[in-house]
Amino acid sequence: MMLSSELDFLKAADAVFEQALESPGGFIALRLDDWQSVRAEQGYTGVCSLREQLVELCSSLLDGKARLLCLRESILLLLLPGDQDVKSLSAELHGLLSRHPFSLNEEALALTFSQAWCRLDQRFGSADRALVAVMESIDGMADDSRHVCREVEVVISSRRATVDDRQMLALLMESLRDDRIQIVFQPLLPTRNSQHLYRQMLPRLRADDGQLIAAADFLPVAEQASLVATLDRWMIKRAVELLLNQHENTELCLFLSQSAALLVDAKRRDTLASQLESVPDLDGRLVLDFALTDVLRHLKGAGELFELLGRHGVGICYSRLDVGSNLELLGDTLPVDFLRMAPGYVNRLQGSEDIAEELQSLVGDLRAKGARVILPMIEDPHAAAALWASGADFLQGNLIHAASESLNVDD
Repeated sequence: MMLSSELDFLKAADAVFEQALESPGGFIALRLDDWQSVRAEQGYTGVCSLREQLVELCSSLLDGKARLLCLRESILLLLLPGDQDVKSLSAELHGLLSRHPFSLNEEALALTFSQAWCRLDQRFGSADRALVAVMESIDGMADDSRHVCREVEVVISSRRATVDDRQMLALLMESLRDDRIQIVFQPLLPTRNSQHLYRQMLPRLRADDGQLIAAADFLPVAEQASLVATLDRWMIKRAVELLLNQHENTELCLFLSQSAALLVDAKRRDTLASQLESVPDLDGRLVLDFALTDVLRHLKGAGELFELLGRHGVGICYSRLDVGSNLELLGDTLPVDFLRMAPGYVNRLQGSEDIAEELQSLVGDLRAKGARVILPMIEDPHAAAALWASGADFLQGNLIHAASESLNVDD
């Protein structure tokens, strides 16, 4: 059995994952325990020789459809097709490695290998996410761990224990299917006189007891189940409907956070383009908010998306800005309307003696080009008083105004 290239291995993993409902295959990751000591004693020649012996041993146990990949010098990945029992093969391999002598420089070595394995359960969302989970399990093992064998299962957990993960996923899927996602609105308070009403739209799930579940509690579930992009699309649809229904209230401006889906997927941008074709020029009344790091990792998609948004009068906001953020492309290569600072930056800023000067030094050039600054997550009344004088354009947080189900356009 030949070792696969990384690209061939990942393509094969995607193909196995597509068939996972009928016959789930899986991953096994093998880590040579204490491999740094082996490398120090035997050099890379010894490590490579041991790896070749490990590949040969695994190949003897697996059929020709399995794939092998040396992802790192210490880790061998096995991709098993759906007709092989991952659990039994993992146990067999674990036992075999514990009693197999490896040969090196006319010496026999008894080595230990730790492993993490998983079935390619569709709830992972993709083969790539399953592989990430397996590698995180291996990386999470202590350096002094020896001969550990760990199954990696799908974990779709909410941040609060009030709702079981499976119930949370079911509630999310039912809410999307039945168009029952709840919306709350949190005002952004302008620090200068403004005729506009700025509101951030936030999704919520309504539990059976009537309580609303915050996005922070169900977004991890949505991410694991690959439902974030679907939620994004639902939120844009709802925002456009609200703005059309509020056509007489031209001062209303809605902010809407988005994942990287529109930056990554051209088909989703095409869907958005079709959706916006039937909408009059929004003239800045809708603002899509992206994490700056997502934008910088997908510049080509961002360029195409922002050109589309510009044609339809949709504003652009960059979030989670902090000291060290790469702002060089903003305002020139990338259009910018709003800058939302990172909560951690806001926390540090409120302790500064020169709040206005510090904020100006970070984003002053962009503000000169028309970008407006938002300071979010303000909870401390003493901080609010100081941040009001920072020169920011908007303050936001539960202290300023908690989110509510009412749009409050008459406030």
